[in-house]
Amino acid sequence: MKIEQDYGSRDVQLAYEYGYNSDGVWVWKRDGLAGQEYRYLCRIGCGGMPMRVLRILSILVLCLIMISCRQRVLHLSDPAGWTVVSRELVYKRADGTVITEYVDEKQFRLVSAAPDKIRRTHITRSQSTAQLIWIDAQGNERPDPPINFPQRQALPLLQRQQKWALIGKPINPENIEMILRHPKQRARRVYESNHCGRRAFVLDFGNGNLSYYDVQTGVKLATIYQGVVHETLQKGHWELRRGSQKGTYKITCE
Repeated sequence: MKIEQDYGSRDVQLAYEYGYNSDGVWVWKRDGLAGQEYRYLCRIGCGGMPMRVLRILSILVLCLIMISCRQRVLHLSDPAGWTVVSRELVYKRADGTVITEYVDEKQFRLVSAAPDKIRRTHITRSQSTAQLIWIDAQGNERPDPPINFPQRQALPLLQRQQKWALIGKPINPENIEMILRHPKQRARRVYESNHCGRRAFVLDFGNGNLSYYDVQTGVKLATIYQGVVHETLQKGHWELRRGSQKGTYKITCE
């Protein structure tokens, strides 16, 4: 870098120094009177920035990059061993009803949307609310007043949903077996098959009543009543963690 010195109107003290790159572009300046250095970020006319500010900005950018890398979310092909932070499942029934259920460490939400009505349930640690919204032929909504359950029921209801969703627990064979223990006890026989391209436990309750459960996550994939498909999983989404790592896992079955 070529340095040019400018003594201004004085004879002794150096007033300014200018630096040029090999192309002759002004890239650096030092104000000898103010004791400040400037680095020019592009060509003349772009303006100068104090070098100490540039250093601070460089440190901030580096920190943001490190934080971004540390918090990068991994898209997993296998959730085994990861702890569940939240889970969302979307089911569709034979009558066209779409059921969406979401649960995390703070709440459980269930929305059942049928052609003629929508039922919403929301449970937190301190409150449980249910509301029914009627839909007429023109698509107009008429909501019923919300119903609040007794506060003492809220926490047990939330804990039950969190248990079946494995909130705060790792996805592993032991916990999946815990989820399926009760329905397996009621089944006449249990065997493995496939549903939607996934390995599944099939629970046969007799008379053409079957339930398919995903081997990898333990969620219900489909329900069949008397040989007719009653309900199927459309998609599932998990937010997961393992130590400081964050991950997501998805099932699509449409």
